Amino acid sequence: MGKIEDRLKDLADEKYAEFAKALIPNEEKYAISGVRMPLIRNLAKEIAKEDAAEAKAFIRRQHKTIEENMMHGMLIEQLFGKDFDAVMKETEKFLPLITNWSVCDTYNPKIFLKHKDKVKPFVMKWLSSDKTYTIRFGIVTAMRLYLKDDAFDKELMLRIASIKSDEYYIKMAVAWYMSYAVIFQYDEAKKTLASGIMDPWTRNKSIQKAKESYRVSDERKKELEGLKTKV
Repeated sequence: MGKIEDRLKDLADEKYAEFAKALIPNEEKYAISGVRMPLIRNLAKEIAKEDAAEAKAFIRRQHKTIEENMMHGMLIEQLFGKDFDAVMKETEKFLPLITNWSVCDTYNPKIFLKHKDKVKPFVMKWLSSDKTYTIRFGIVTAMRLYLKDDAFDKELMLRIASIKSDEYYIKMAVAWYMSYAVIFQYDEAKKTLASGIMDPWTRNKSIQKAKESYRVSDERKKELEGLKTKV
């Protein structure tokens, strides 16, 4: 066990661990020690600044807890965040290690926003993966990068909407994406929801999540309700 693992162990909160376990019920590979996210983020910044060698050694070691996995993702950005190629290389190594939605959704390299064109081929590759959380990461990344303004990609929306999977966390990611598509690209999102390319459960969940948003008008919520189907 290295210095970072020791520091995370010192920050562990048993009561918070029980709370986190309830939120991540499907985690089977990694233990949950109960370190709160802001503490992990602050430690990542501190370690990367004070002991970059240890930080680089840490991301090469095998992890035992989801908090160590979260630290891994945060250290990628702290160590390589200004170099797109380095971040993407480390991302490709990191994605197979992700085994739950929490670590997946926490990992969000800021440099991707500056290189949307370069990221897109990787998103398409991730969407074709056979790993649940690599697919989810592709969906969530697409949601963050390609729904607003000139970056909107209609074909990518159709690709995501047409994903067929029995995996709950993939289906929920598609629904999350489509609910955001309703907010930022209503006309195209509505057409996609009405097109029949989505499985009924995911389409209904997308509509439900969109209706829960304060950024969707009551008029549009009524229109969306009419697109729901019996499952």
